[in-house]
Amino acid sequence: MAEKRTWLKSALEFFNIHLEKESCESPISSLSSESESDKSLSLLGEENCLDMKRNRAGDGLLWEIDKTSYDDEIINLHITHLQQIIKLRDQVENRENMVDDLWEELKSKDEELHNLKEFSDNEIYKLKAQIEESEARLNIHIPKRVCEITNLAEELEIANEKVKISEDENAVLRKEVESKSCETHELQDKLIEAEEYIAESDFELVSGRKHIQILEKLVRIYEQEVQKLKSEMLDSQDKFSLEKDELHFDIASLLKTKIELTSSLADCEFRNNELESKLKQYEAEILKQEEMHGTEKVLHDENSYVWEELDERTQDVEAVTMELDMVMMERDEANVKIDKLEAEICTLKFQLWNMNK
Repeated sequence: MAEKRTWLKSALEFFNIHLEKESCESPISSLSSESESDKSLSLLGEENCLDMKRNRAGDGLLWEIDKTSYDDEIINLHITHLQQIIKLRDQVENRENMVDDLWEELKSKDEELHNLKEFSDNEIYKLKAQIEESEARLNIHIPKRVCEITNLAEELEIANEKVKISEDENAVLRKEVESKSCETHELQDKLIEAEEYIAESDFELVSGRKHIQILEKLVRIYEQEVQKLKSEMLDSQDKFSLEKDELHFDIASLLKTKIELTSSLADCEFRNNELESKLKQYEAEILKQEEMHGTEKVLHDENSYVWEELDERTQDVEAVTMELDMVMMERDEANVKIDKLEAEICTLKFQLWNMNK
């Protein structure tokens, strides 16, 4: 009995000390300690009421016996209540620790959100600055490229005019030769197709310029690709200038060969006419000699002589015709070369159109 009372006193002292410490630490613990002290006071009041009832109830001996058993019950009740109070205090402390942890987590999350917001604001500012720089660069470079494209288009038009002039000269030469009428018709059809293709390429060039104006809005994203295309464009321009010079040189050489062939053809025709006139003169002379000389011997000798000369002249005519055939073959080869050059010009125009696109 005494041990239980001493243990109860020590537990109450420990409990009061613990309540005083926690009341200093946090308001939540002070509230819980006040509630627990109220509970202890209520328990003490109940004990006093029970004591008064016991005092009123019975006589001395029965009261002492009942008092001892009642004290034991009260002590046990106090012990159980104290144990429950300690458990509740532990639970309250755990809940307070959990609340503190959650509060710290909320603070850390707020700091992270603030840092992320600052980082995103900085990134947006940097991106805006980069976009403005790229817009300025593109506004500087795009007009230059448009001027270069227009210059290339003008050069192409000049080259097309030169090609048309050479083609007109070829048409004039073809009209002079009646045996090549079918080939001239085919070449004229090809020329018409080439002119239609040039018109289509000009229309596509205009549409390409409009498309370039539309694409200026999207050039911000493709700045790196534009730089690569610029280098490729410079290389292609150099190649195109070299190929253009080579084509001009080839066209000039072909024109020279055509002039030479036409001059040789005219010479051959002139020689044929001379031979024909000489043959007619010889025939007239033979007739005159036959009329003037009646003798067969003289006529035979003169005829034999004339026929020998006629054979020689016919051999000369055959040689001239062979030369004419060679000239015609060379002319056909020159026409084939011209067709190849026209095809190369069409391919170069198509490549330039693809590059502009």
